[in-house]
Amino acid sequence: MDTWKQSLLFLPAHELQQRLATGQTTSVELANLFLDQIDRHNHQGRKLRAVLSTVPRDVAVRHAWALDEERARGSVRGALHGIPIIVKDVVVTDESLGMPTTVGSAVFATLKPKKNATLINRLRDAGLMILGKGNMTEFLGLKTKGLPLGWSAYGGQTLSAYRREDLAEEDQPTAAGSSSGPALSITAGFSPLGIASETTGSAVFPAAANGVYGLKLSHGSVPTDGVFAISASWDCVGVMARDPADLAPLAEALALRPGLRAAVGAGSETGFEALRIGVTETTWGVDRGFSRGKWEEPDVVEAYEAAVRKMEASGANVVFPLAMPDADTITHEGQTVMTTSYYEFPAQVEAFIDCFHPDPEITNLQDIIAWNEKHKDVAMPEPCTTQTELAAALASPLSAGAHVAAVSALRRLAGPDGIVRAMAAHGGLDVVLAPSESTLVCYSACARLPVAAVPLGRWRRNGQPYGMFAVAGPGREDVLLRFMGAWHAVLGGVEGPAMDQG
Repeated sequence: MDTWKQSLLFLPAHELQQRLATGQTTSVELANLFLDQIDRHNHQGRKLRAVLSTVPRDVAVRHAWALDEERARGSVRGALHGIPIIVKDVVVTDESLGMPTTVGSAVFATLKPKKNATLINRLRDAGLMILGKGNMTEFLGLKTKGLPLGWSAYGGQTLSAYRREDLAEEDQPTAAGSSSGPALSITAGFSPLGIASETTGSAVFPAAANGVYGLKLSHGSVPTDGVFAISASWDCVGVMARDPADLAPLAEALALRPGLRAAVGAGSETGFEALRIGVTETTWGVDRGFSRGKWEEPDVVEAYEAAVRKMEASGANVVFPLAMPDADTITHEGQTVMTTSYYEFPAQVEAFIDCFHPDPEITNLQDIIAWNEKHKDVAMPEPCTTQTELAAALASPLSAGAHVAAVSALRRLAGPDGIVRAMAAHGGLDVVLAPSESTLVCYSACARLPVAAVPLGRWRRNGQPYGMFAVAGPGREDVLLRFMGAWHAVLGGVEGPAMDQG
């Protein structure tokens, strides 16, 4: 591949759109380039396993050609017309796109979808080209104890593009999860955009771990019919991109909410001017065992505190360190976001099964557990040979009344009595920032607030990208996008991986 074509794979979507608009490339060329890159490094080359399936090339090219023809006639659907995207494989796509919908599992791969999820139709209506389905942590992590992030029975282990030959396996960077595939696809040049989903961190954590921008949209802002979820109470849709300028039109297309692009533009032009930002300590909300002390290491602490100084220099009013109660306070009579999710999970599974043509063998979670036992070789291969959490969800001890009371209490504890109170106590903060492996996502989930990830640096020990989580008030994606536009203008991104070998 020549250097110019190679460079297209790593451009943000808005720069690709400029090249499309000026005739320097076409959507047909982009479809072929990105599919070639997937062929080069998904199962071959770097063997990243970021993508579970791709649209058959003839189908992708035919769609791209139709979008090019529309452009030639002067009809451009919007800022993302003719741009490729990878969608996490929790979203149902109909048979015309030629891909199964698996949730990373062998069992769902056997079912035939009835129709596209509304989300898919909105993407296509906006002119986006869906090229593939992203790998993920199987069943959003709710399959078995110890399930590795980014591993699925259907697709294997997603591997970070930042891996190094000189490191032992236990020291390698991770692609995180559960939305590992879409995030990694952006980093690896498989797509400039990704669609994710999140209960507590499953969109923003892998975005940060792969050095890209991520935004979980507010609960209920995007239709979730045909989207597999752990919980109706907490799960949301997320978007990912190289540049926040691309998150905005993607969020506009999904939520049918105009005006978000202007918010990013305001941040890019004025920096952090007049934004009120609270920043927790580097270790707040971080599981020390999980992160192995990363957030105490001098290079990480210096990058974190330097970001505070740069925001202040760019006009922000910063409260640092911001005192925040830890997320372990978000509990009601022993119930948490996870225990309530386990209670809701069986009903979510049944709703998702209804998105497929009937199969008398697969009607509910109990049937899935039985199918997995019957087909252990494909459903439970090494290293994950059990399904303890599927069984635990089936045996949730919560009653309906206790569940309703717990959900209500958790929303209050996280929102009015939690982060909303903390924001108000400091003169009305616009944004709260915390480490990108922190429990800020628990506040976001329970309080139903939008949350973002912004890139900050790469850990000196192994090159793993990391960033910061950012939460804004209810429905304030515009504030987060303004913040992200300022962040990108003032602090920029992180260095990408070397993707020319293999």
